[in-house]
Formats: sequence, structure tokens, C-alpha cells
Amino acid sequence: GITVFLSGFFELPARGWLLASLRGRAGAPLIVRALPGAMVQLTHARALKKKQWKRVSTDPAWLARYAVSPDKLRVFRTKAAPGPYQVKQTEWDALYGEDTGQVLFELFADDQRQQLARFPNGAGRWMELGPVLATGAYQGLAGARPRGRFVYKSEDAQLQQPARSQAVDAARAVRWAAAQAQGHRLYLQGYMRVPWQFPTLRVLSINTTSEQIEVASSFLGIGSKYARTNYPYGDGQERHRLVNLLEEIDEPGEYAYDFASQQIFWYPPSGSSRSHSRLADSTDPIISLVNSSHVMLVDLTLSWSIADAVSIIDGEHNEIINCNVSLCGRGVTLYGGTGHRVQDCDVAHVNYAGIEVVASPAQPALQHTIHNNLVHHYGQRLPAWSAGIKVAFAQLVQDRVGAAREIQVTHNEMHSAPHAGLLLDCFNCTVAYNNIHHFAQETNDIGGIYTNTVSEHSGQNDISFNFIHSSPTGNGLYLDEHSVSDRLHGNVLVDLYRCLKVDFAVGSSITNTLSAVCGQRAYDVTWGPGAPELFAANVAAASPTGFLQPLSPQAAEESNVDLGPKDYLGYATSSLLAQALQRLPGHVSATQHIQERVPGFSALPLDGMGLQQSASRHLNPCQSLLNACEEPTHCIHLDAGSLLMWCVNESNSWR
Repeated sequence: GITVFLSGFFELPARGWLLASLRGRAGAPLIVRALPGAMVQLTHARALKKKQWKRVSTDPAWLARYAVSPDKLRVFRTKAAPGPYQVKQTEWDALYGEDTGQVLFELFADDQRQQLARFPNGAGRWMELGPVLATGAYQGLAGARPRGRFVYKSEDAQLQQPARSQAVDAARAVRWAAAQAQGHRLYLQGYMRVPWQFPTLRVLSINTTSEQIEVASSFLGIGSKYARTNYPYGDGQERHRLVNLLEEIDEPGEYAYDFASQQIFWYPPSGSSRSHSRLADSTDPIISLVNSSHVMLVDLTLSWSIADAVSIIDGEHNEIINCNVSLCGRGVTLYGGTGHRVQDCDVAHVNYAGIEVVASPAQPALQHTIHNNLVHHYGQRLPAWSAGIKVAFAQLVQDRVGAAREIQVTHNEMHSAPHAGLLLDCFNCTVAYNNIHHFAQETNDIGGIYTNTVSEHSGQNDISFNFIHSSPTGNGLYLDEHSVSDRLHGNVLVDLYRCLKVDFAVGSSITNTLSAVCGQRAYDVTWGPGAPELFAANVAAASPTGFLQPLSPQAAEESNVDLGPKDYLGYATSSLLAQALQRLPGHVSATQHIQERVPGFSALPLDGMGLQQSASRHLNPCQSLLNACEEPTHCIHLDAGSLLMWCVNESNSWR
């Protein structure tokens, strides 16, 4: 085979690097890799020169719009730039509406994604809808689309404000209304109907007298779907933010695009160099591998894109090995093809899915392997339905084609996500030995592993020996409607809302599951028509309710045991039990208690779940602990039986 060695930094054209119809051979692949010991980084984001960032206007009309001193702001005039920077308002509305999560461009500085201006600021901070007067749903309607309308929660209104909800003060509402009246477009973005939809809707009008906001129509509208029987609609908890408005640039790192003047306004972070800023606006992948076979990409770093870092379209037996992807749209996407492999890669801080398989009847995806990858902080622009690993899954059942078969997803770790861990719509696939944790950090009613498959061409999947934990608002394993004939065995589910949820799935078997420290119940199972193949030797511990009874008149139940809410398997507290099952030091024997007390329960390979040492992935004894920390600072391996680790969280507390 042929090996092409790369070294250094590559700033590619906007269309990226297209590798088409390349042909290696089995045993003699064509390899593109980093020169041993060299750092190779590729991007197609454009470097902006320091002199392109101008001082902002001090004209009184502009001064009235700034939330901070004008000397802190800089502006980039896109109308003077070449083709790709000609951003059109109509394109924004088309791409950045509904719940696609698409963006026209992103700004990066000093290797950090800059924040689109928003109100309120801060992780976990939202406004919440007041009474919804019109949903604006156009599903099933012909002709002109209706508008949505709601009462916003002002500081003066007697509307309940949850702990992390932000009211709209009168002065801010006046500024928004003035910007709207002057033709500057405002957008609301968030969970305005259910926690699995994240639309971005244009604001059409703001009435500060009646404290009402009118928004563009959307397919299913605004206001909780569970509170539409009585008028006004909604439950007052629908979370949202206002985004992309110059008036809301009030923190370092924020930016906004002003359509009327075709300018990007930016508040550079303290100490940042404007000479190290980049604008990413290309919708082409950084690397596209098209109709090729036996090609390997090895040891590459890909950064700064709103599109896929690597896209493999059709072809067979191509491999992505030990590549590092960050600050992109998606990490690696496999469109159809046969026998591709993604292994030992790190994918972080991406807008959508980390690794995704896309399939159709005309473009089936067969026998791919996704193995030993670390995927974290994904779904950063589109939280809903962005997974660490996503296999042929579409949000709406009617949009699915179910042509993914015999996909292997093994020994991966996924963590720190607003919504799902792993999404699966597959036939005869294997999902095993994965470590999934700290998901559903913004949402609920989702799973660490979630299936909602279509019976004609999905199901019969093997979901075994996965470790899903540390997500108190998420479900561990979630078989939703349409899930058919899956085999679930030996999964460990700890510190979750519901550990295992089955909602009208059909014909699956669930055996040898350990569910512990569940906030609501360990097993919430409602079968669809017909009996499950088997529901046996499942154990519940340290959960308020073990099993939802009765499971089903047809349920084939055998030897399932609820050890009770106060049984901590030999540990003093539920917290210590959770630590034990999370394999923290000194807690390696938790499942021995179960084997002694539950007939038929088999040993669980806790140490075999998650990332594994390999030729290109070198783990240290602290790795599983560091991966669980948002901001790890130190992990010290003292001896074979002892680890010392500490992290710093948002409140600067130590653990």
C-alpha cells in the first residue's frame, strides 16, 4: 500500500479536501497520516486579520444599541468581504428556523467557540413562556400560516419564576421592541413545546403594553403539548432564550450578526488576540471521502467548522483511526457504505452528533464498526436528538428509512450532553460495553441508549453490558414505541431518573440487568401487543420503586428481584453504592452481593465496560475519573490500589 505523510497546519479551501474514487486494497490500504511525532491540523475556517476588526461606530443611533462601552466592541463588515461571507437574512430564516439547529457561520478565537449573543446568559439560564394565547402550529393547515403569541414573564408580572428562570425587565423589553421596529431581526430559541424539540423562531412583534410577543409559525407550535386543553395554553415552564441581537452583547466572547448593516459585532475576550480569530461558514466537510475503498485517515486533528469534520460517502472498508475532532458541526459521518471503521478517535465540542451513520434504501449502511471512541460535549447548537453516536436515527418515524444493518458500536465513552447518549434505529446491530454518563443535562424523557425503531426493517439488536449512569433526569435504557425484538442483557444502570423504561416495545428480552439508585423507579415497563421473549433475573436496588406492577398480563417474568429502597448492597449509603458501581477506588465488589442473594444473576464485567487500551489509545488509571469531570485538574496514581483525584466545578468546590 501507499502511505502519505503530513506535517503541520493546513488551511484548506472552503470546499475542504475532497478525496474521490481512491482505491487501496485489502491488506494494502492507502494511508493518509501524520508524520510520526508531528502535529497535523486541518481546517477550512478563514483566518481574519486583526485589521479587519474595526472599532464600532459612535454615532448616537448605534450607541443606543450597545450594552457595553463601545471601546470593548469590534466589528467585521461582511458586505466588503468575498463570496462566502455574503450572509443573507432569508438564508438565516430558512436554515436557522424550526429545529434544524443550522447556523450560517461561527466565530472562533484562540481555539474557543465564541458565544452567539443571548439572553439570559449562562448555562442553565432561561426565560419561560407565560400564558400562550396562540400556538402558531401549522400542522395540517393550508394557506397562510398562523402566528404564535404569548405573554412574556416580566419582572412586574405576578407570574411564578422558577429558581433558574430569568424575567424580562421593562428596559430590556423596550430595547427589544425598538430593535424590532427598526427592522433588526430577533429570534427565540429553546424548548418551547417539549424537551425533545429545539426550534428557533423569528420574533414578529413585541407589545410592551400588553407584554406580549408574537413569533413565526412552526409545525407543532409553542406551548407544552401536555397543556393545550384549556385556554390560555402552556404550563409556564417552556424554556427559551433570545439569540443574535446586538443589544445583548454584554459578556466577553459574545457576538451577533446584524442583518441590516451586514456586520458581525464581537466583544473579544480579555487577553484574546484578534489576529487569531477565524470565521467558519462552509457547509462542506473538512475532509470528504467519496466512493473510495481501503483508505485510512490516521492521527489527524480537524477543527473549526460548521459542517462534518470527516464525511465518508458510500465506498467500503475505509477507516478513521486515532483522529481528534473539535469545534465542528459533526465529528465523523458515514453515509451508506460497507465495512467502514471509526476507532480510537476523540470527538468534542461539536454542534450536533459526534459520530453518525446515515442510511437510506438507496444508500444502505452495512457492517460498520464504531469502536473505542471518546465523544463528549456534543449537541452544542442543536441539543435535541444530537447523540454521541447516532445510528440511522431520525426524530420523526416517517423520516426514517431503516437501512442500517450489522453495525457494531462497542467500548465507546459518551458524556456531557444536553439530551441523548446513543440513538439507535438499526437491524441486527450490536451495542455493547459502552460507558454513557452525564447526559440529559438540559432535557428529560430520553435515554442513555434510546431506540424508537420501525418494525419493518429494524430491531433484533444486541444491547449488552453497557454502563449507563450519573444522569438524574435521564432514563438509562429506553425502548420507546416501535422497538422490536431487541435483546438486552447484563447492562448496569446507576443514578438515573428511571433506570430502564419500556414503552410499548414488542418481543424484546431483558435479562440480568442491575438497576440501582434510580430517582423514580428502577424498571418502568409497559409492553406492546404480545409477550416479551423474556424478562428475567433483573435486579433493582436502592430505588423508591423496583418494578412497575403489573408489568403486563403477557409478561414472561422470572426471578426478578427488588432488594428494596434501603438495600445498598453492603454499602452504608446509596451514594457509596453509586460510587461502587462507578468503579471508584476501593469499590470493586458491589456485584458480588447480588450474586450471593439473587439466583440466576450472572457476574457483570464492570472493568470491561468503556474505553480500552489499544495501540493508539493509551489510558492511564485516572482516565475514567477524569472523563467524569467537567474541568479536571489533577489525577494522581499513587499505587495499584489507590487513586487521588480532584476536580473544580462551577462553584469552585473540590472533590
